[in-house]
Amino acid sequence: MPEAYVSDPNQRLVLYRKLASAGADFEIYQAGDELRDRYGELPEAAELLLDVMKLRVLMKQLHVELAEFDGHNLVFAFPGNTKVAPEQILALLEDGKKYSFSPDYRLSIRLGRIAREEVLTIAKKELQAFCRL
Repeated sequence: MPEAYVSDPNQRLVLYRKLASAGADFEIYQAGDELRDRYGELPEAAELLLDVMKLRVLMKQLHVELAEFDGHNLVFAFPGNTKVAPEQILALLEDGKKYSFSPDYRLSIRLGRIAREEVLTIAKKELQAFCRL
């Protein structure tokens, strides 16, 4: 959160804790509304933080422990207690060009060169697909 937007470090810390403890999207949306009410329109960095936290909430719900992007591949790590059914992952692997799965339970999605701004949108879309299946 930019210091120029929320200047009080205690308020930023309270906000970070609130976002980190969020268990549902609506809590992130509420935090965004609260920020707009208190400090005005959100700067780009604040919008990005809220988007990251929405992805984090989805990861918590599905029990996905890691999401990372190396510039070409989006990788999700699944612990043994994930809520994603193995059949859902196996179905993705039928497209051998886009998806791969490693022995350490990591799903790699080949994205190629994409704009960094698109990574969060794609990551959220991929994880939401597990919720629908």
